[in-house]
Amino acid sequence: MSQQSNQNADPSTNQSQAEARSKGKKALWVLFFMSMAFGLPYLAVYFFINSDEMRSSLGQSNNGQIISPARALDGGPYKLADGTQLNIADYAGEWLIITAGQSSCVGQCRDNVISMRQLRRGLGVNRRYVHRVFLSLDGKPFSATVEGDAEYFSGMKNIVETPEKLKGLLEKLSVEQGETENAVYLVDFRGNIMMYYPPGTEAKPILRDIERLFKVFSPK
Repeated sequence: MSQQSNQNADPSTNQSQAEARSKGKKALWVLFFMSMAFGLPYLAVYFFINSDEMRSSLGQSNNGQIISPARALDGGPYKLADGTQLNIADYAGEWLIITAGQSSCVGQCRDNVISMRQLRRGLGVNRRYVHRVFLSLDGKPFSATVEGDAEYFSGMKNIVETPEKLKGLLEKLSVEQGETENAVYLVDFRGNIMMYYPPGTEAKPILRDIERLFKVFSPK
């Protein structure tokens, strides 16, 4: 009886069912390819950060130290010296390089500012995906105390916050590996602090790290 029922089934019903199955398969394939297109870059950076082989390779080529697990730089918006605010969410898909120092910014602090400008320029067209941030540890706007230094600060975001907010920021930047003042931090495209460079790190090692990251994560 069941075979006879199948044979006598309405052909249009069978065709509709076949079309529905076909559409369902197409939808799954579309979802799969979208997941690969949008999710793969994020997975690539995740495995780059967490892979022992990659971590070893990264550590052998520079002075930077990976912060694992990466920690979110949230708690904003942060007040800037020019009266605007810095929202980490506004930089989704982009990278931040942060250094912390006194507003007078001399010695190692000054060297960091110069290095950050040089390494950003060294990225060529990809420099538009990297932004420089200076965190004033005394909550005051930075000042170019050496003649001709103003150009190095040009285009750099300067966070000037209250002691309470500064405390929260410093807690996030604090690492066992070393000091916060005059260190350099790399914040990834998701707003996570992922790399720490101790005071004295030159621009080239940081540039190599960013170039390597850009190979597995194509900027937006």
